[in-house]
This record gives sequence, structure tokens and C-alpha cells, in this order.
Amino acid sequence: MVKKACSQSRNRYDLAQSQYQDQDQYQEQYYLEDEMFDQATVLNFGLSCMIMGGATHASQHAVPVTVFVHGTSLVLGKIVYTLAGMHNFSKLSKIDLAYKFGLELARSDSLNFPLSDYYSFGWRGELDFKRRETAAEELAEQLLKLVEIYKKRGQRIKLTVITHSHGGNVALNLAQVVTNLSPDQRQLLVIDRLIMLACPVQIKTRDYVHSLVFVNIYALYSKLDFIQVAAPQFSEFQNQLKQGEIPGSERVFPLDLRLKQAEIKAGWRPGIPHLEFIHPSFARKLPKILSRLDWYSEHSPTQAFLQGRLNLDLATL
Repeated sequence: MVKKACSQSRNRYDLAQSQYQDQDQYQEQYYLEDEMFDQATVLNFGLSCMIMGGATHASQHAVPVTVFVHGTSLVLGKIVYTLAGMHNFSKLSKIDLAYKFGLELARSDSLNFPLSDYYSFGWRGELDFKRRETAAEELAEQLLKLVEIYKKRGQRIKLTVITHSHGGNVALNLAQVVTNLSPDQRQLLVIDRLIMLACPVQIKTRDYVHSLVFVNIYALYSKLDFIQVAAPQFSEFQNQLKQGEIPGSERVFPLDLRLKQAEIKAGWRPGIPHLEFIHPSFARKLPKILSRLDWYSEHSPTQAFLQGRLNLDLATL
């Protein structure tokens, strides 16, 4: 019955996606019309997929926990409907950006992104470095609470943090936050996978990719994303910019052996715009993108790959 409901909902989703003209129309056709696919059904879908796939959350295995961190509200505007703080998927509204993203992740790979262990972290989303530092402190606090919740259940977690835009810089600031934590807290706060989508690479935070708080780092960008590089650097760092360098942001992070970077293309298009990185259709492709990068890292770590010049075409995934 769950399979049938999922199939019917996916058919309506595909139809709506092919017809939408703008973000508002897309939301209305898919998320408001599809009332039968309520949150209870979604959770049943995720749990059923896990059971059918043989997944288990036994205490001896690490639970795959995902936390989504949104970007700047100034850029995302009215499409950001995210509750402040940390919230499980079951508490999110259908119009919440994190809800849509998490739903498609689970549909694509419920084993590694189960809805029952998917969370959203909401912050003020202001275009201000100090606000992002404060948000990082709040994120660290919430992540530690999350770890403790699972620990009390006799479970350990494998934590994935997925970020969009300046949400990536919020997460990168965790590298600085951990220096003020106790040794026990530092041991608990380990990000197994930091996945940054269209993160503006800035002088203040770019070297945080070398922090040991991150076990694996993924950074995806597109040359059609003008918002990423338009994000301003702050005046106190202007003197650190190279001569002739535009005081905007960069696309690629400095080399680190744990870092996997790639440029995203889309068939005949040379790339995708900033907001398409958080579109449900991209969320559906993300697990395959990560798998492809893991393969390159293990089997073909070419110079282009290490320097972040590897191209991945969504049309072939």
C-alpha cells in the first residue's frame, strides 16, 4: 500500500515538475495538491523503504543522521520557511525548504538518508559574518544535544551536515567553535560528512576545511551560479585579497585530501543557478553525486579532481 501511495504521489510530482513555471506555481501544484501524501504517510514510506532494504538501527550500528542548514534569507527570499533551531522531519511544514529537500533525499536513498533521522537547523539567515559565527555556536550546541539523545538510546550516530550557500560558512565556523569546547565535547562533535552546496568560498573560513572536526568534505559549485561569487567579503579582509582580485567570493576551496570538489553541469546547460542546488530534483541526484565523488577519490584521484576541476553532468546521473 505504501508502494502504491508513493508511486501515485511520484507521478503527480513528475507532472507538476514538468509544468511549473516558477517556484510558487511548483509549490502549489506539488505540495498543496498532494494532500494524501501527509507527514504520517511520508514517515511510513521512509520506514517501509528501510525495512524492505534490510536497513536496521540496531545499537551496534551507527545511525545515519542528517542535518540540513539553509543559506542566507536575503537570497532565498520567501522560499525559506524554516523553523529556528533544530527540528526533526516529522515537525517540519510541507512548505519548509528542508522538508522538500529531505523528502527527495529519502526517496532517492532511504538507507543513508532516512526521514526518521533527518533534521533541519534554522538560523536567522542574515548576510553578516558575525551572525554566521553566532549561528555556528548554536548549531554546535544543538548537534551535541542530538548526539546525547541518541547516546541515551544506546546508539551512536554517523552525522551528515548538508548546507546551502552561506549555510556552508555557518558549518565551517564549527572549526573555530570546537576550540572552545571541552575535550569530551570535542570528541562527540564529529561531522562524518560535510556537504556544501554552492558555498561562497571566503578568506575568513576557507581554511577551516582543514579542521579535524570534519572527516569528509564535499563541495559542489556551478559556473552558472553568479550568486556564489557575488557574496561579498568583509572590509577587514580586503587587504588580504590578491592584487586585482574582486572582493567577492571564490568557487573552489584550498586543497585537502579529505575534500572532494566538483563543478556541476546539466546537459546542454553549462551549469545550474544558485537556487537549483536546493531544488527537489537536485536533492534526488545528490546521493549519486556523492557516490561518484567517492569513486573518483578512491580509484581515480587525478589532478583535476584534487584541484576541484572535475565536471559532473546531472544529465548522466
